[in-house]
Amino acid sequence: MRLRRLRRVRLHLFDRPEIDSPRFEGLLLSRRRHEYLLGDSSLLFSPEAQPLQPEGRMVAIPRENVMWLEVMQ
Repeated sequence: MRLRRLRRVRLHLFDRPEIDSPRFEGLLLSRRRHEYLLGDSSLLFSPEAQPLQPEGRMVAIPRENVMWLEVMQ
């Protein structure tokens, strides 16, 4: 059985009037047709603020909300 290495990514979302440049960071589990599926994720609002941890183990982000995907190393 071949295991694939999960990549840590940061998804930069489009700016909304009420939210200031949010970003999701986590392990990229899947790139589905309409969404990205992240595990061990956190939501980042600004560099100086503490990251928020979602309640669930995985989070699905619709592709139309993602401006660009950054692969962390």
